[in-house]
Amino acid sequence: MATPATKLRVCVNYDCRGQAQIGLSPAQWRQLARLFPRSLNTPAKERRQIAQAIGLLERMVGKLTGTAKDQPRNQATGEPGQLDCVAESRNTERYLKALQERGWLRFHRLRERARRAPMIIDTHWTAVIQETASGQRYAVDSWFRANGKPALVMPLEDWYAKKERLIGNDPGS
Repeated sequence: MATPATKLRVCVNYDCRGQAQIGLSPAQWRQLARLFPRSLNTPAKERRQIAQAIGLLERMVGKLTGTAKDQPRNQATGEPGQLDCVAESRNTERYLKALQERGWLRFHRLRERARRAPMIIDTHWTAVIQETASGQRYAVDSWFRANGKPALVMPLEDWYAKKERLIGNDPGS
């Protein structure tokens, strides 16, 4: 296995137009590693931990980049550090790649981001993982929740069907 990157390139505003190169401390990487113990023995449990890890990474990165106050969805507040789904999905994809490079994802593999575009004004992006045993793909979408909250993880076909609205997706949760 190749040596994992120690720095992450992250989006810091809408459409990922601005990016920052950040590094996490060894203590922060250890904190993330604790979310993926060897006793984590099912794909479902791993998905729950992935959701937690994305939230934790957002909190860590937010302090370094000014995105700590990012609100759920597209809040056109004009505040610096507000992210849209393009930026959120790219960041999540990069976070998942870092987790995968460290060997912490035992039941899933990172896949290319997905886009749903039922109408031009309703285009939405998400990061995607695939369960290795079943082949089932899952959306890993942090856009629905405020910075630092666990990401929404759901079957990709449900995400395409916009079923996130049916599973109690409270943006503040």
